Amino acid sequence: MAFASALSPFRNNMVVLNSSSATAVQKATKKLRAFLKEHTEYKISLVGYPEWTTYQGSILQDFHELDTYAFTAFFRNGNDARIQNFERRFKANFHHDLIKVLPRYGMSGMDLGYYFLHGLAKQGDFFDEKVGSIPFSPLQSDYRFGTTGTSKAKTNLNAYFVHYNRAGQIETTK
Repeated sequence: MAFASALSPFRNNMVVLNSSSATAVQKATKKLRAFLKEHTEYKISLVGYPEWTTYQGSILQDFHELDTYAFTAFFRNGNDARIQNFERRFKANFHHDLIKVLPRYGMSGMDLGYYFLHGLAKQGDFFDEKVGSIPFSPLQSDYRFGTTGTSKAKTNLNAYFVHYNRAGQIETTK
């Protein structure tokens, strides 16, 4: 197989696909899993795109088997008790579910509102100076605002790496 000439059995290999589409991911993961079944001495991790965090079903199982990482600016972990509680309370208060798109805009509004209102309440007149160091435990979108270049405008500098590990868990690193 072509994989054997590109990969090393002596170290961890990172495979980055050139497409984020579900069809391309399914084709690639099928080939990678077949390769690993025949060549158990290889260690492979897959690295992907923000769209991957929205995939479900058999692709999700493949992600776990292939120790997959995806980068994204937001992540909603449906298994998290805080997320489940928020969604339950949202439905009780507004009499309908959050719209099933990602990012979940109701959660984004909660994260933004909490970040800025809590920051203003705690920092007051110093909010602008402290905006990059406000402690925050987001539901879906983490914020770490800072300046880039010569502009004084604030930009969110945070991103997640979502890790689908082989133990079947989903971990996030900021």
